[in-house]
Amino acid sequence: MTVSDALWHLIDCVFPVPRPLSIQAIQRETEIATQHLEYCEQSIQAIPRKGEGAILSHYLAECTSLLEREDSRREGVEARLTSILGLFTIAGTIVFSGIVAQAVGTLRAPTSLLRWSLALGTFYLALQICCALRAAVSGLGRRGYDAPTARNYFMAPDESLAFHSREQITTCLRILANHQQRNNEKVSQMAAAQRAMWNFIIALILFAAIGTAAAIAVRLPDDALIQTLKKNHELNEMLRGPQGPKGDAGPVGPKGDPGARVPPAFKSDSKTTQQPLSGTP
Repeated sequence: MTVSDALWHLIDCVFPVPRPLSIQAIQRETEIATQHLEYCEQSIQAIPRKGEGAILSHYLAECTSLLEREDSRREGVEARLTSILGLFTIAGTIVFSGIVAQAVGTLRAPTSLLRWSLALGTFYLALQICCALRAAVSGLGRRGYDAPTARNYFMAPDESLAFHSREQITTCLRILANHQQRNNEKVSQMAAAQRAMWNFIIALILFAAIGTAAAIAVRLPDDALIQTLKKNHELNEMLRGPQGPKGDAGPVGPKGDPGARVPPAFKSDSKTTQQPLSGTP
């Protein structure tokens, strides 16, 4: 793997985008397409006169069949891109709800590590959703497809049937090459969307594993409100309310005998208060 390949692999893990072809690769594909079209035209011109009409009709039917297959391929790619667009729209709504819940404080993590994991995990999931949606929208975007015109179906008064069939075959081959190029662009966008989908699934599995481990390991207090009151001095002062002025000290009582033993307080009836016993034994 070259440095460029490693860099694009890293980009695919973070923000998948279609990898552009190099200048040499573009030139090579252009040369191959040109050579293919020239070979087909030479094959058409080399058709013998004997049985020319039947051969040209067969070739035209085959070219039309190839063009229909390419149109079916385009419809299949667009159907997959539409499915990806709908799926990630729903996933984006759920992830965005989680981000909003974290922002307003509804969803809180007990530890800082879990808080960072939750924040970075939701951000990565949202990033992959955006990548998939961007690729799907780009793949479903408007593209210029070549199409046959009325001139390709109607014969001119001074042209023969064989010449008209050759022109139809050549035009069909050129339209086929154009459709293949446009569909390959759609397939590249679909590949980027599928890569973002794999990143989303892997991140979701890791995110679920971290959340499950944290839920098992972290033990929340029995009463979070009591623990908060114990730790927050300002809240305790607020709940106790304003304090009145300090009163004068009362008179000093008589000094007791250090050797005296005071028996425990006894329970009186409901009309009397509990009074401790005093005196010496």
